[in-house]
Amino acid sequence: MNDYLDENAAEIVRRFEQYLSGENSGYFDVEELETISEYYLHKGRTKDSDRAIDVGLRLHPASSELQIKRAKTYLAAGEIHKALATLERLPNTNDYEAQLLKIDALSKLNRNKEAEILADHLLENNDTDLDNICLDIAFVFQGQEKFHTAEKFLLAGDKTNPRNIDLLFELAYCQERLEQIDKAIETYNRILDMDSYMSEAWFNLGQIYFVQKMYEKTIEAYEFCLAIDEEDMLVWLQKGHVHFQLRQYAEAIKCYMEYRERADVEQWQANTFIGECYEKLGDFENALRFYRLSVEEAPDNYEGYIGIAICMLENDRYQDSIPILEKAISLRDDAYDAYVYLAEAYSNLERLEESAGAYRKSLEIEPQQAETLMAYGNLLMDMNRYRDALDCYLNAIKIDNSLEHVHLMLAAAYAKLEDYENAFGYLDMAAAQNPKAIDLFFEICPEISDLIVHLLNKRPTKNND
Repeated sequence: MNDYLDENAAEIVRRFEQYLSGENSGYFDVEELETISEYYLHKGRTKDSDRAIDVGLRLHPASSELQIKRAKTYLAAGEIHKALATLERLPNTNDYEAQLLKIDALSKLNRNKEAEILADHLLENNDTDLDNICLDIAFVFQGQEKFHTAEKFLLAGDKTNPRNIDLLFELAYCQERLEQIDKAIETYNRILDMDSYMSEAWFNLGQIYFVQKMYEKTIEAYEFCLAIDEEDMLVWLQKGHVHFQLRQYAEAIKCYMEYRERADVEQWQANTFIGECYEKLGDFENALRFYRLSVEEAPDNYEGYIGIAICMLENDRYQDSIPILEKAISLRDDAYDAYVYLAEAYSNLERLEESAGAYRKSLEIEPQQAETLMAYGNLLMDMNRYRDALDCYLNAIKIDNSLEHVHLMLAAAYAKLEDYENAFGYLDMAAAQNPKAIDLFFEICPEISDLIVHLLNKRPTKNND
């Protein structure tokens, strides 16, 4: 409902509500009552819409138009069977809106074949404006996320009028949802061939490229958007995300700064993004500044607290990071990454038992963390808990067998447990990946270096997975 209609309807609704309250008497024709019903539906007030129809049918008991609005209200309220029954009682079954509503009701009831037959019938009985009829039908099926059916009618409409831009936008949307990415790109390009200043098409095209990780094309599409409207704050934000993915952090900061200046919204999210960019650049002073700004504005900003803690850890402020991480943990039940950073802080403070507890808590929340399992295993090795460390390394390699030093640490754990058969096998694998692995192994296990050298000289190389 556009602004003009909304203002016009508001005046009619005001008179209607005065009538209901007894402040004045009056008469409402069918068209006015339809407007009142639509106004309430637009506001999501289905009960008020239904009440308006009750009044209308007392004034105009033979009005099929008001019965159609009643069916529409039933649909909006989720009373699908009532809506269908109302539509089937109508004397004029060829009314356009009534047929669309019936298609909608049948679709909602998963009577899909009947809905499609009725949609085909609607097209067969009209010989003009077929592209827009197809568009209306497609909207119905899109509302039920039946994108294959919606696409079928959009393609039919495209045949009758290949220059209907509204239809092409919906077709591209369906193609995206159906993961027909090449077709969606082609459809957006058709729109741009007709109107190269269609910013929405450039933006949607950029979004597709972004999801496909075609970042250079994404930036190109966003730059076209900004050439059309440099005040489009959402494009600045998305362009910043692309530069971030490309590790072009300085460029990302510029985009996020533009977003901050142009967006009439809270700044905390942009400040978090800017803080992360500075963090990636190793500029922890500026990163800390923007992270702090973000949590000042949004005290429940989990990512902001994590960012502050990371900056403190990088600056060896381990004790200061602990209350920040505890605050982050208090905000989320799934704060497994906060527990990892907490473990790192405790470890650097030589509070090894507390560090181990934080690692355990992180892995309880999210067991599939290969790098965390490695870090926990290394801590357990330092605590001389070799069997527990071995379990961590074995679990880590199940998740990711390409982890750096995982074979070396498995060899060391087995060696500490005096299981030399497995130790040699994993040491061979580690040496094949890194020629310095044997030297590193001796540093971890200096007490058995002479034994290792002796046995390695006596036995052939053996791969043991």
